Amino acid sequence: MRRYQQALAVAFVLLFFSSLDLYLFAADFTTLTPRDWILFVAAAMVPLVIHRLYREGLPNRQFGKLALWSAGYIALSFVWYAFSPSDVALQELRDRLLAVTFMCLAGFVFSTPESRKVAGFGAIVVVLVTVVINGIQMAQPSWFVMDMITRSCGLYVNANQCGAALVIGMIVGYQLIPRRLRLTFCLIVGAGVAITFSRSASGGWLIAAGLLLASDSARARAREVTVGGLIAVAMVVVVIQAANMTGALDGLVLDDNQTDRVSFFKTFDTSDDASNERKDVAAKAWGMFVANPIRGNGLGSTVQWSERSSTHNMYLYFLVDHGLLGVLILPTLMLFVLQARPRAAQGGHWAFSAFTLWYAFFSHNVFTERYQLLAFAFFAMGGAAEAVRGRLAPVARRRLVRTTAESFTAPAEAR
Repeated sequence: MRRYQQALAVAFVLLFFSSLDLYLFAADFTTLTPRDWILFVAAAMVPLVIHRLYREGLPNRQFGKLALWSAGYIALSFVWYAFSPSDVALQELRDRLLAVTFMCLAGFVFSTPESRKVAGFGAIVVVLVTVVINGIQMAQPSWFVMDMITRSCGLYVNANQCGAALVIGMIVGYQLIPRRLRLTFCLIVGAGVAITFSRSASGGWLIAAGLLLASDSARARAREVTVGGLIAVAMVVVVIQAANMTGALDGLVLDDNQTDRVSFFKTFDTSDDASNERKDVAAKAWGMFVANPIRGNGLGSTVQWSERSSTHNMYLYFLVDHGLLGVLILPTLMLFVLQARPRAAQGGHWAFSAFTLWYAFFSHNVFTERYQLLAFAFFAMGGAAEAVRGRLAPVARRRLVRTTAESFTAPAEAR
């Protein structure tokens, strides 16, 4: 059954973290929707659940915390649905139920170190394949189903989601990469994120990669890596500015959408259409929150309004729906994630938490995107650091050696 659990972990990653389930449906390769795939995987988990409950009893404490948060989230959603029921609110409630069910299923599968280890290796494969696909899409976008025909998006259909998934995949797999290749891995992921032209994901990559490399201080000196990264970013900005002033970028052929996004890194101007839309919906959402700051406006408030899209901001999304209580939903889950971090290697948990809190300012789909839900479950159950058998982090190893040596050299009466 252990091998079966590992196979399920790999299936979760290859099918849902890569967004293959959505792509197959969007490209008309199958009539199965992502929800159908979730039901199939849930059915495949039945033997595992029966075996685990019969042989080992209830899952561990980490899974209990994840289930507790999920129960509280759904209870809150039911209460606010009762305030203002509607068809849109009912659909929002169903989406939330499906999201927490999927996350808890993934948490159950990731409950052992071995299953998280193979899931981490699966995430590395997905990340590298997605970077290759992004490169191909730049040259031949007509080969793929894409939301934006000029922006690489892997199998995620949406370029912003692709960029975010690459960053999360980098964080998930980082601990399993050999130390001498970790910087290279981060740079490869950064290249894949860059060609999505996603500003939120690019900024998130800088945050996550910086935290991962800085925390990996056993071989990569944290101070040098941090300073070097800042210098590299400054040099890139200077080079782009110089190339822009000299006209070197005039021959670069980009469409309007790409031009606006490249222009942001040249001028830091946020007057393009995408930025203006985000400002408009954010202002309207804030106005709705101020009008009802305590009780909120009910589920799906920013889904059934007159704007083309919702808030593009997870915090505003919950504030408008639930009032002041809504601002606690995401940070509470991140606290549970951080509580599960191993002492020997905490960088991945901090990087994931920092990226998620950052990305939530630019997306209102954090709790519906399956790669994000998988990552919540993965890190809430402990992450990949403790899944590396037979390997102690250098700090922990030195502490163990020192403690052992002291025990042999201590006087007999002290022992």
